[in-house]
Amino acid sequence: MKYITFLFAFIGIFAQNLNKFKKDIKTLSGKEFYGRGFVKNGHLKAANYVQKRFAEAGLAPAPSLGSYFQDFTVEAYVIKNAECVINNKTLKIGTQYIPHYASGNYCEVSAKAIYVKSGIPKYYPKNTQGKIIIISTTQKIPDKYSNFKKINKRINYAIERGASAVVLLEKKPVHSIIANHYIEPYQVPVIRIFEDSVKIRRKQQMNICVEANWHKIETQNVMGFHHGKTDTTIIIGAHYDHLGTIYDKFGADSAVFCGANDNASGTSLLISLADTIAKINTKYSVLFIAFGSEEAGLLGSRYYVQNPVIPLPKTKFMINLDLWGFGKNGYVVVAGEEFPYLYNKLKKYTEELNDSTFKISKRKNAPNSDHYFFIKAGVPAVFLYNKGGKFYHDVWDTYETLTFAGFPKIYTVLVK
Repeated sequence: MKYITFLFAFIGIFAQNLNKFKKDIKTLSGKEFYGRGFVKNGHLKAANYVQKRFAEAGLAPAPSLGSYFQDFTVEAYVIKNAECVINNKTLKIGTQYIPHYASGNYCEVSAKAIYVKSGIPKYYPKNTQGKIIIISTTQKIPDKYSNFKKINKRINYAIERGASAVVLLEKKPVHSIIANHYIEPYQVPVIRIFEDSVKIRRKQQMNICVEANWHKIETQNVMGFHHGKTDTTIIIGAHYDHLGTIYDKFGADSAVFCGANDNASGTSLLISLADTIAKINTKYSVLFIAFGSEEAGLLGSRYYVQNPVIPLPKTKFMINLDLWGFGKNGYVVVAGEEFPYLYNKLKKYTEELNDSTFKISKRKNAPNSDHYFFIKAGVPAVFLYNKGGKFYHDVWDTYETLTFAGFPKIYTVLVK
């Protein structure tokens, strides 16, 4: 923005920042971080890495805390292990199936499986007690059964009919995390199969195992502070967490949700901005926040808003960065319609790039990332994400799939 003005003296500085950006993404999305989730403390390892990079950039600990870490507790439903076997063939976790994020905790269920097409009542045989029910989520639901259009309704109906487990056939299932009892797990194990990866007959034998439980977890936001000429503060944020790792029952394989685009990229862009801004004089102070537990329900940003280290009335605005591994064709400003002042400034600096392919657009506010609770608390905030990328909440969101095309452009916009 105009209050964070920096004129590049050497092209070499720009190239150096791009190389650091790539290195940070590659590190944070590496499998040794276990998907930056709650299995094997991947979230703690990622937080420590971000803290180290903030300190290297020259940021100070957060005011009033005297620390880079703002600790908080979440109660998360953690899926550790799973298994799915059809007619003695073990499916590959992550690429052929994943457990439903609200699957019941059962190890193991072995039963005959019955395919009931779309899962509406007319396709059920008379006796389904103790059977594994297979439901296709891609088949059209007739208007007569409109109350079954939500898959949750069809899962619960299968359970009511005595299902010992439920299998969903999906075109491309994606993973999520539930926390703080926003959703209660189902009473039976539920898994999601990539429908193109296996051949499902009307009847088969299946073994299903899902090991999952609620855990109280100590986690954290990571913050670094840059002192400006005034104590009025701009917040720049990005969530560093992702979905973690799920192992197969015997530990021989795993589904690692690396989250390179979501959101190692936004975190790395945040670090790159910190590397630059920490070295210049700015009118306003800048607080950099790498939020934890975004994937579990925006919990880190909600906790910060409830426990700010800078009084919210002293916060001029907040910029949230999420999904920045692509961006060749531009980016979207969520809540740009609600905050035209911020959007118009971003649009001005974007147009000054003289790059007709890098377009800016806006949309209404939505509760889809860490800007949301700032707006609810009365702080102007926008969420910037880039266009492009086809992998989301799956095991294919890896460093190797990224293009980095938007980084030089959004970096230049944000340091203006």
